[in-house]
Amino acid sequence: MDATLVRRKFTKKEIEQIYGTRHIGRDQARGLVSLMDFFCFSEACLIADIVQHFVDAKLEFDAPYVYQDVNRAIQHVHRSGLAHRGILSDSQRYPVKDVRDDELYYNICLLFLTHSELQRLLRMLKENGKKLFLLTNSPYYFVDGGMRFMLEDSLGERDSWRELFDVVIAKANKPEFYTSENLFRCYDEEKDTLAFSKVDSFLPDRVYYHGCLKFFLQITKRNGPELIYFGDHLYSDLRGPSKARWRTAAIIHELEVCLQFH
Repeated sequence: MDATLVRRKFTKKEIEQIYGTRHIGRDQARGLVSLMDFFCFSEACLIADIVQHFVDAKLEFDAPYVYQDVNRAIQHVHRSGLAHRGILSDSQRYPVKDVRDDELYYNICLLFLTHSELQRLLRMLKENGKKLFLLTNSPYYFVDGGMRFMLEDSLGERDSWRELFDVVIAKANKPEFYTSENLFRCYDEEKDTLAFSKVDSFLPDRVYYHGCLKFFLQITKRNGPELIYFGDHLYSDLRGPSKARWRTAAIIHELEVCLQFH
């Protein structure tokens, strides 16, 4: 059986035999897909499982078709809201606050902080006069459920995670957010509808959908270098803001693991 079609860890010698030089030319790169965030782990795992199934069953297949079908399926589950509703229906299983594995400590909260430390960090920034905004591609009900889960232990009964942010923007459609001229819409949480009135200011007790970088800067009257944006995805979170002259901070979850060994 071809070693390239067996789901196992290759040795360094096998990698060199299959791929040769470590340098990937521009022509080769056109046919490759970048997997660069936590969300891609499930995609890569599913692709590997399906390929292994075809190999074990001795079925003929063309690898690009496997990727295309898996990618379409994942996009459907994500965009239709099936993934969001599934996660919220069993929040104890999916959104992880703290995960311990032997001697390594992983925390998927912002900047590897525990949920209480994250809450204290946000409050400290607020108390020192910083304006905080949340910009996400997810729908508001999913953001609200996740933030409640992450911060419920450190917030008081009457407190809301919304008090920590001056502006909350959901379904922003990054990276298009940085280049489009989409208008902001005010979102009604109770009715699950969007208002028709023009958005020319951001109110702290409101949630906004869509929008774009151009109108965000006009409404907030903030220049690029005055803003710092934290994100974990090169294209959706870092490349766009950098072009707008925002300062950026990359959240690299794997970095903590590397530091454990150095």
